[in-house]
Amino acid sequence: MVMGMHRSGTSALSGIAARLGCSLPTTEMPATASNEKGFYESRRIYELNNALMQSAGIDWRDWMPFPADWEHSKQAEQFQDQAREVLRGEFGSSSFFVMKDPRICRVYPFWKKVLEAEGCTPALLYTHRNPLEVAASLANLKKASAEAGLIIWLRYVLDAEIATRGERRCFTSFQRIIEDWPREIAKAEQELGFVFRGHSQASQQEVESFLSRDLKHFEKQDDLAGNQSVPTWVSDTYAVLERWAAEGEDTADYEILDRVKGDFDRTGPVFAPFTSNEARNLKAEVSDQGQQAVAVAETREKKR
Repeated sequence: MVMGMHRSGTSALSGIAARLGCSLPTTEMPATASNEKGFYESRRIYELNNALMQSAGIDWRDWMPFPADWEHSKQAEQFQDQAREVLRGEFGSSSFFVMKDPRICRVYPFWKKVLEAEGCTPALLYTHRNPLEVAASLANLKKASAEAGLIIWLRYVLDAEIATRGERRCFTSFQRIIEDWPREIAKAEQELGFVFRGHSQASQQEVESFLSRDLKHFEKQDDLAGNQSVPTWVSDTYAVLERWAAEGEDTADYEILDRVKGDFDRTGPVFAPFTSNEARNLKAEVSDQGQQAVAVAETREKKR
């Protein structure tokens, strides 16, 4: 399972996994202008995640804590059977598939139950990206302010980390994947305890052809530490993720992440009224890139 915030290299990492032997979903999202080489994710899982988040009163752009009571609600139970059916339909009897949708960062506890019910054991491969680059990419696609992009980034990475703490997981980054993907894949195999099936010369050449620096736009070399435009919450969290990607997960850093998340969760409702206009504008002005991909897929189906 590839985990990461939108615009953080999740598609690139899923594309590598596919070329190294992982099964892809049946209803794979087609490429769009904003993601020319493809998403490598399931259209049905994307739609399901949107629906269940909507049932909880949020969407992918929200940065407030996920409603704590939703997981045990009747709505969540109703989605369980649907999700199991979707999982079977997308991956069939495959014993080694790649599953990816950035929204899973916010709803992982739900999917963990679904996967366990289907006899699947997730191996979690995290990728992150400089939050300034993510914010710039979102601004280009969604017309969100830099501040909104940073705070959405923070919510995704914090929720994903706390929800999977103690599980089988490995951390990398978009930058490290671009620089030396074989090194990062070898690290993932060692830390996650499996070997990708497609280590042939041909498959590696396919990855090299697929993966290029052209995939990475809005590159920023800014040092986040001390950057007045970046909240300390963001720079502290990014520093931890960078260390984990380079040196491996360190439980001593949990204290930092817990402090940041605690402050973020408690303080969020206080400044929510001041950012509500930003959220409304973000939702009203543009559509999700996934909706564009769905539209492309539906048009192709009609032509057939």
